[in-house]
Amino acid sequence: MFKRLACCAAVAALATGCIAGNPHASSTKIYIQQKDNAKALAEAQSWAESDPTSAKPYLWMGLIKASEEDYVGAADMFTRAFTMDSSTRNMQALDKELTISGTAVFDGVRVYQVLINAAITRMNEGKLPEALPYLDQAVALNPNDGQAYLFLVNIYEQTEQMEKAREALALANEKNPNNPQIKLHLALFAEQDGKLDEAETLIKEALAVDSAYAEAYKELGFVNYERAKKIEEKFEAATDIKVKEELKKDIQKQYGVAATNFEKAAALDPELGEAWLNLGICYIKMEALDKSVSALEKYTTINGNDYNGFFLLAGALASTEDKANAEKALVAINTAISIKPTAEAYNLKGAILKLLNRKKEAMEAFKMAIELEGKNK
Repeated sequence: MFKRLACCAAVAALATGCIAGNPHASSTKIYIQQKDNAKALAEAQSWAESDPTSAKPYLWMGLIKASEEDYVGAADMFTRAFTMDSSTRNMQALDKELTISGTAVFDGVRVYQVLINAAITRMNEGKLPEALPYLDQAVALNPNDGQAYLFLVNIYEQTEQMEKAREALALANEKNPNNPQIKLHLALFAEQDGKLDEAETLIKEALAVDSAYAEAYKELGFVNYERAKKIEEKFEAATDIKVKEELKKDIQKQYGVAATNFEKAAALDPELGEAWLNLGICYIKMEALDKSVSALEKYTTINGNDYNGFFLLAGALASTEDKANAEKALVAINTAISIKPTAEAYNLKGAILKLLNRKKEAMEAFKMAIELEGKNK
């Protein structure tokens, strides 16, 4: 009799457990384990209907949609859960909730990434305002990660909300003081404001965190390049020969430092076209024409449809005054003209043809330049 009563008590306890829990919650998790998303989603929806005050069904619906790479749908479910119960918008709470039989099937980090992916989807569709709520939720969920902040800054910049972009970046730096991408973006703003020293400090802080950050070396090159341009302005305004000589030395020094940083950027990321282009320009300024040609050839290989690259390459090749290089220069300038026919390009073509002693063709090129100049007036 005692054993029979004990058995009955155990059955009663099991029955009580089923009544206390929501059967749709159990079924949702079973179907997730079986990878039957259709049935899992149907059970989760029934769970939500039977318990309309609970945010949990929406977390699981978000998980199901995320597994199908429906990031917008998943983010909408997670957002609904967070709106219903703000305590669920917590990394640790999500880690704890999204488990089956003590085994994690999802976690807070992946929920955060789903929100980011949903924002990226909307951004790629050109629906920038619709991306913002997902990023706001991502920032609230994981304020110590810089990814969401940087996307927010990007959207604000694209929609010309520069003050909001600066505010978001400042907050990002406050929450993520060791994020090199945030440091670099702050440096870009400083550079735009003409604060070259501040920009350089921020870039060096970024490089202190990530010494292999190619973009940071490229931007450091731009800072030195801008310094050189400012000294050139002083050079043009100066009248004293000795002053000009000293300024010219400073100009060459700054272009040299810029070239070194562009070289580092290109070495770290050989596909970083801007680094090769600006390295080529620096070498032109330094009158290191062979090095300029080499850098610009690499740039035009990467960016085969850029007029500026081919125009500069043609100019560098022609400046060597070597006949073989002049032939290459003619090919480069013809490519530039095929991309964008301009008066300056035809003038350079005329000069190259003149170097090759093709005077009649040179005159035709100069004539075309005059015609284009007339049309543009």
